[in-house]
Amino acid sequence: MSAVPKAALESEAVEYRRLADLTALASVKQHLLAQASAKESEASKIAHASPASQEESNPASKEKSTVAKPSVRRRPRVVLSSYAWDQNKEDIKLYVSLAGVEDLPVENIELVSDASSTTVEVSDLAGKDYSLKIILAKEINPASCKFKQRKGKLLVTLRKAEAGTWTYLTAKEQKAADARAPKLNKTEDDADPQASIMGMMKDMYQSGDEDMKRLIAKAWTESKDKK
Repeated sequence: MSAVPKAALESEAVEYRRLADLTALASVKQHLLAQASAKESEASKIAHASPASQEESNPASKEKSTVAKPSVRRRPRVVLSSYAWDQNKEDIKLYVSLAGVEDLPVENIELVSDASSTTVEVSDLAGKDYSLKIILAKEINPASCKFKQRKGKLLVTLRKAEAGTWTYLTAKEQKAADARAPKLNKTEDDADPQASIMGMMKDMYQSGDEDMKRLIAKAWTESKDKK
């Protein structure tokens, strides 16, 4: 196909027809009109050419369309569930074992905490991402939480909202302990402390092991003998 732009071909066709109108020679007029028709036909073909054929006539467009897009590979993600913890009156200390974490750029480690939970995100450690999330038994002060990189582990410090000793770290552990705890009857038993004690011992007897049941049975027997 001609490389001449469509507008130029149309202009040439108009000029050929103008010259044909000026000449008095029949043979020349016929030649000029034939040239005008040829230019118009060529311009028409360009106007109706498909996008695919236009791309084929444009090497730059063809080259661009054949460039392969790089594939995106996601790193494996590991959800951590094991850690150690310690505490003092003010802070909770978490020890998260991760080989090589001491050499990781600090921007690859993120600690996100709110009042009742903390999340540690480690990116691209030996080709893997790591995540640890803990729902806490009590509240912390998120603004005072921090982490430090140590050889083979992360040390995460969580500041307690209120100073004191935590019996359990996670909300799940605390809930399980609360469910196991003997429950006092807070209606009629409030007027009778002895009934509350007996109710508590009954709960302990039902949920205890064989040794516990023998001890409680013995205590009941001795209590009745004294009466």
